[in-house]
Amino acid sequence: MWILILSFFLWSSPGNNQTDYSILIIDDCSKWEKIDPYKISDRYSIARSIPVFHTVWISHNWLFPEDKLSIVNMTYSQILKMNPQYTSELNTEDWNQLAYGKDKKKIYMLRPDDYCSEKRFVFNQEFVLYEVRIFLSGDE
Repeated sequence: MWILILSFFLWSSPGNNQTDYSILIIDDCSKWEKIDPYKISDRYSIARSIPVFHTVWISHNWLFPEDKLSIVNMTYSQILKMNPQYTSELNTEDWNQLAYGKDKKKIYMLRPDDYCSEKRFVFNQEFVLYEVRIFLSGDE
């Protein structure tokens, strides 16, 4: 019986959740500016100035229909189980890894207008996570 319990614990522990994506939570909400030049509802981009880089740009955007980025629905508790990264805790190397990393994981973003709202305190509230691309400028 104890082997069954230990197996379940090891199987369900966060360290063993190897996924092909990571989750980024925009928790420093007031520091990001929404970029919406075309007023296209299914696309979303935000940018922020960071000391080492001139700008970090996070974008759920594409040119061609076949390149459309995906979305995922999750509750806040499911998001937390996936060991998300918080933008307020990222350093220069973290941003470089996210933008240019060799692991090629997809990155999904919890938008600041969702995270910084009361929605995250509502039990079983589902959030839309957006697959994004991260661009850095001024990293000379």
